[in-house]
Amino acid sequence: VSQSRYWYSYTEALLTSLVIGLAENYFVAVALHKGVSAIQSGLIVSLPLVFAGLAHWLFQKRIKKKQIAQYVIQSVFFQCVSLMALSLVSFLYLSPDVTFILMTICLSIYWYGHYSIQPAWNKWIGDIVPFQDGKSFFSFRIRITQIGIIIGLILGGVLLKNQNNFQILDLLFFVLFFICALLKFFVIKLFQHH
Repeated sequence: VSQSRYWYSYTEALLTSLVIGLAENYFVAVALHKGVSAIQSGLIVSLPLVFAGLAHWLFQKRIKKKQIAQYVIQSVFFQCVSLMALSLVSFLYLSPDVTFILMTICLSIYWYGHYSIQPAWNKWIGDIVPFQDGKSFFSFRIRITQIGIIIGLILGGVLLKNQNNFQILDLLFFVLFFICALLKFFVIKLFQHH
């Protein structure tokens, strides 16, 4: 197996973990900033996970009919599109109820992509990485993921710290989610080289 394939996967892990730090950790912050109630923000955390899990369970047969690589790329595309839509929702001036509904839809699609990627990716990467390389490959990949999440959290926190101007916060959330959508787009490109 070509070592360059591993570097595609390592780079994908870094980009994906940056998205966790820059986007996933700020979903509720955006909702609260946009005026969504505390109860609705709690629902934004849980409902999309439930909807995504149910949708994944319902559509599992589609996984078996598609090539695994194609399915993983399609799932990342769902995440990319949902982050793009979320960047728009975070920037637009909408009522809190409309924001709640749109964020629930966007995050349901995002988490559906996540739930769909995991089992398919595990099978796919198991076919790519020989057993004898597995231990070193996965331990290095986990370290990259941890570093990426921390970098994403720090970058997001630094950008958002002490921002009291609502218009600037709208723009910052838009930029964070837009950048994360671009990162997911690059992940698609990296997966095409696996």
